[in-house]
Formats: sequence, C-alpha cells, structure tokens
Amino acid sequence: MAKGIAKVEYVGSAGQVMPQGAGVTNWDFLYETSSVESTKFNVGDRVVLPDGRAFRYCKEHTSTGTGPALIEPSRGVKFLFDIKGTASGTADGYSGNVDRVQAVGDTELHYATQTFAKDVLRGGYAHMTTAGNTHQEFGIIGNSACNASAMTVYLDRPISVACTSTQFTYLMPNPYRFIGRDTDSYNSCAGVSISSPAAGDYFWIQTWGLLWINQGPDGVGGAAGERRVIFNVDGSLRTGETGNDNSQTAGFIVDMTGLGVDAKTFVMLQISP
Repeated sequence: MAKGIAKVEYVGSAGQVMPQGAGVTNWDFLYETSSVESTKFNVGDRVVLPDGRAFRYCKEHTSTGTGPALIEPSRGVKFLFDIKGTASGTADGYSGNVDRVQAVGDTELHYATQTFAKDVLRGGYAHMTTAGNTHQEFGIIGNSACNASAMTVYLDRPISVACTSTQFTYLMPNPYRFIGRDTDSYNSCAGVSISSPAAGDYFWIQTWGLLWINQGPDGVGGAAGERRVIFNVDGSLRTGETGNDNSQTAGFIVDMTGLGVDAKTFVMLQISP
C-alpha cells in the first residue's frame, strides 16, 4: 500500500433519487464484505451519499473482550485498538521513545526494535511533546515493515520543533483498522454496522445520518421529550436519561412517537459526519 492521505468520495449527483438503467453506478458496494482489501479504497476512507449519510471503510478486529465476537447489522461497533508501551506486535499502537535526534523539517520518526506490518499505522496519528511543552500532532501516511527491528514512520507534515534522541511519543494506528463488537465499557462506538463481516473482513460502517439501530430490550421514545439516544455496551440503543450522562451519545430520534409508547424509530446518527 502506498503512502498517502485518506480520501473522501461523494457518490452520485445532487439529490437523493438514484437513476436506473444500464451502466448506472449505485452504492451496493457499501454492503459488501471481503477478506481482501479493496483496490479502490484504503481503510479509513470515507464515502458520503447525496442525502448526507456518511460511511467509513474498516477492517474487522475480532473482540478479545467479554462480548460476542462477530459483528451484526444495525448495532454500534467499537474501536478496539490499544496503545501500549511495548515492542510486541500484539499491541495495536505504541507509546515510547524515538531512537535519534529529529530535526526541524524532518518528515519521519524512527524507532528501534518494533514489530508492525507495513503501513498498519497509515491513517493513524502521532503526538509528540517537545521542549517548552510544545505539542506537535501529525497524521501518519505510512510505516515501514519491521519484525523486532527498526521502524520508520512517515508523517503528513514536517516537524516544527526539534526533539532529542529519547523523545517520548504516542503512535495511534488507523482506528478503523481495529473495529469489532465488544461489551467492554471502556470502548467507544465508531459507527453502526450495515453488514455481517467475518473475522478479519473489510467492510463499511455508517457514521452519520438516518438509519435504524437495534434498540435493545428497553425501547426508546416512550416519554415526552425523550429524544436523545445513547449506546448500550452491546451497541444497541437506550434513552439518554439522567444517570447515563457519561455514556456515548448516538444521536436523536427523528420520527414522532406516541406518549408512553416505545416505538421502533429511525435515528439521526451523529458520530462522524
């Protein structure tokens, strides 16, 4: 995979109606799953439909936590990466020191004794705190392959403040490369699945716009003023009532519901437009 910046594709023309006929392109591809990465899209790429729905291209990362392993449609799915100060390849990200002085204008970071597949960090981010408490943020556009050996990380802009040979950094991998279903309360939802990928598959999630989301056992919209919905730990919905203020907001109910009646409602998903 070549180094580069994630792209955005706006599908179709203005308006919501898709014309029919030979040679017409539609968006069935958003519902496809594959064990092989697309030749057109890289993980993290974004597609926006004419009606404002937004989607991200992801890789399934089977849960190692307490929840069910495989993804189901119409449920929130989670970022499952972890950042650890270790050289182990089981760590999805890395926190630790560079192994040399990095000068102003450099567009690479260098590390010793790491284990990462080529470009697994592409689409991720790097953070560095340098002299004078200066914070520098970078997008990662690629990394070299390494197996208990030196690694080079390629940045999307030059370093603006030089750093020492023992400068501490955080490397966050492409978050959409580690998407799965999990009931751990310390993971946040990346979006809602619209298909049923197998372990390790590439697939799409919806991150913004109208859709129906599994509403779990409690239902939503049954009380006056009950509009905000949040995610349960299993990716289903519940209402954003008092006592759940720290839970992740999913969005708001769109259609009208009757007083005292839980309804199967459509939601305006609001994670990443």
